Amino acid sequence: MSLINLISLRLYGVTPAPSPSSPQIAHKDLGLSLVTLDANTFKIIVSLIFVFMGFWATLWLLVGGFRFIISNGNPGDVQKARNTILYAAIGLGISVLAFTIVQFVLGAVS
Repeated sequence: MSLINLISLRLYGVTPAPSPSSPQIAHKDLGLSLVTLDANTFKIIVSLIFVFMGFWATLWLLVGGFRFIISNGNPGDVQKARNTILYAAIGLGISVLAFTIVQFVLGAVS
């Protein structure tokens, strides 16, 4: 059975029966430990992702400002700089909004 078929079956909640010809390998057989994720760890990971997104958008705001400064009034370069600043500001706004929504949902769940 291909990987795509397995994924699509899992999406619909169907667990395929193992075929007798394929050996079953447990995570312990590979020397791996089972990782559990509690709510606090999930909050920390999500917070770090949003901090990175905010940092990235702020960096692009600075890049857009620098492009604006060095454009020397060239209309094409000025437009590129404005678009960079606009898209970075939109990205920063989406990041802050998404962070707020996730924090609200996680607070309501726990």
